[in-house]
Amino acid sequence: MTKNGTVHLSCRIEKDVYDILSKDANEKGISLNSLVNSLTKKFVAWDIHSSDIHLVPLSKEVLGKIFDKLDDQTLEQIAKNFGGFVTKQLIFLSLDEMNFNNLIQAIILSTSRFGTVKHKIIDSKHIICIHHGICINFSKFLSHTHMALANELSLKLNITNINQNMISMEIEETKLKKENDFI
Repeated sequence: MTKNGTVHLSCRIEKDVYDILSKDANEKGISLNSLVNSLTKKFVAWDIHSSDIHLVPLSKEVLGKIFDKLDDQTLEQIAKNFGGFVTKQLIFLSLDEMNFNNLIQAIILSTSRFGTVKHKIIDSKHIICIHHGICINFSKFLSHTHMALANELSLKLNITNINQNMISMEIEETKLKKENDFI
């Protein structure tokens, strides 16, 4: 292992896979090493567990059409029933311990599958902006889901912006309940 915590790895991959990865890295203006590292991180943190928590891929267009048909009461009820399920499962499957930092990491990871997620910390507030580009009802669903998770974990969460493309929230850093209190 090197000083920066990396490991030198040599492996063989198929030529057509190498060509696709090289082209993608070049188009993104990053090294092939950086691309492979980010893909591997995503696999270890997310993809490896997606079947364990019964996720299925849907396009944003399909998701938008489904969510557009739901009324506010249905959105809120679904969110309350499943609020934070994916986030909590990711913590226990890949991060091993329920603490505030792992919760924030799991929120970012679980919502990044919908689009771009920005995270910054100001004082003890974590500001998370999720740009999904799906529809207003999906934003409402994410809002209700995160509020349900916050209520369950006694977190101070404030939705600061919501529109058809995105949701922004602030979460105050706090000590979480013990894992047995909410599983």
